[in-house]
Amino acid sequence: MKILFAALISFFTINQSVLAQVAKITNASIVELSSHKIDRLVTLKKIDGSFLTKIERIDISLILNQPPYMYRSLVSQTKPTQGNPIQLEILFDKDGNALTYKVLPNGIAGADQNWPEKTALDLSESPMHYVLDNSTDPKINPFFTDAASLTLTRGTLAGQDVAQAQLTSYKNKSILNIYIKLDGTFISFEVLP
Repeated sequence: MKILFAALISFFTINQSVLAQVAKITNASIVELSSHKIDRLVTLKKIDGSFLTKIERIDISLILNQPPYMYRSLVSQTKPTQGNPIQLEILFDKDGNALTYKVLPNGIAGADQNWPEKTALDLSESPMHYVLDNSTDPKINPFFTDAASLTLTRGTLAGQDVAQAQLTSYKNKSILNIYIKLDGTFISFEVLP
């Protein structure tokens, strides 16, 4: 009986330390929270304001065995008019609190999209609200729980200029395209195999 009791205590102690590492929010939430953190950092003049207008991609990865860090968000921007593209690394805890940030030089960036109405930050956040609000849809859920990246591009849909947010998932190889008007209004989505 003593051995069983000791084994149970060991089991619960080990599981408690493992559970302390378990995330309480999803990858999609981290993508969306990254947008909020960028807005706050720009407002406080902690990072360059170009992150509002030049966001191109947000990549999310899990950080294992490095408490209190749980998520890494790497935000890349399009090529600025002067200088080199930069990236922003934000580290989050399991509750979605941004703990640290660091501006990284030598980013790799695509062409500037020249967004006319909303900023790239607004246009990257808007599709994430759709994912968060529709997380129970089986087509959307893999991108809610296991979002790997969001890439923002400008395109045309039915003859209309749109922003296209493309999400990838760690869970499968599918791609979620969310189309929004340049004012941030949702148009439609599609899941590609």
